Amino acid sequence: MASGDGVELGSPHFPVNLRDLNAILAALSLVDEDYDLWRRACQECGIKPVFKPFWWISRTPTYSNPSRRMCCISSTRASPKPQHRLFLNGISHLSRVSGTEHNQICRFLLGIVIGIQLPGNLNNGRLTRAIRGILDFLYLAQYPSHTDQTLVLLDDALTRFHDNKDIFLDLGIRSNFNLPKLHSFRHYVHMIKMYGTTDNYNTEYTERLHIDLTKDAYRATNHKDEYSQMTLWLERREKILWHDNFVKWRLVGDLASQERSPPDMDYRRAIKMTKHPTVKRVPLDRIVQDYGATFFTAALARYVVGRNQPGSNFTQLMLAGSGIRV
Repeated sequence: MASGDGVELGSPHFPVNLRDLNAILAALSLVDEDYDLWRRACQECGIKPVFKPFWWISRTPTYSNPSRRMCCISSTRASPKPQHRLFLNGISHLSRVSGTEHNQICRFLLGIVIGIQLPGNLNNGRLTRAIRGILDFLYLAQYPSHTDQTLVLLDDALTRFHDNKDIFLDLGIRSNFNLPKLHSFRHYVHMIKMYGTTDNYNTEYTERLHIDLTKDAYRATNHKDEYSQMTLWLERREKILWHDNFVKWRLVGDLASQERSPPDMDYRRAIKMTKHPTVKRVPLDRIVQDYGATFFTAALARYVVGRNQPGSNFTQLMLAGSGIRV
């Protein structure tokens, strides 16, 4: 969507107005008081009236569609290495491209467009700089750790793409850049500073819900006016689930009233340890010095006490563990 002054959504000059978090929290707090008031307050804050909402950020930015659909990749120019996929029929016909296919295309996309002759004698350097800028942004955004310097490089790569992206307009590949995903790239530096690197948040956790809440629901319809049928199917499934839980509760015989809080998004963490470690019989002092596990010996002492005295609370574990030499 373009703004009122004609600036495109994908433009680096599109105004960025962050939402007021305090106003959003105040609006969400009205959910149990007045439904109409809560709905109006959510609309004024620019959010949808959804109970316990959650937001997520894309795992990694993908390069823009113009560069993906620009060239037809042939086997004569692709790398013969076995880890590289050969798109013998090109990439213009691809649909629902997976993340793995995106990564494969990125490996040789820049090498294909370098030196390619463009129609109308257009400058190939603009195309090369645009694709290199967006690919640099893609790879920099996937860094497992960032510094101020890498964030500057990330911003510079996006700026380089915006400075040369008009080549796609001149080639007739696109008519505008009103792309929400392209606009979201401007928030990456800010979001990395706030929430850490991009491998800390992605859409994989909610991808599984697409099968249960969309695909299965769609298969249950006659594929005509599917939205109303899908919502009705989901509503009936929820009622069946509630009734099944109620029957199980009554069969147990516990008729006492139970207070149940609505489901949340808390993640139950679990520790996975390798069965065959790469380093064996590491001394405790090396664990502290080389691996930075400063409190490892104290934690191990508390663990030993906890195994021998299962009923101890944390304070008792601390006191008893302080007297153990590991």
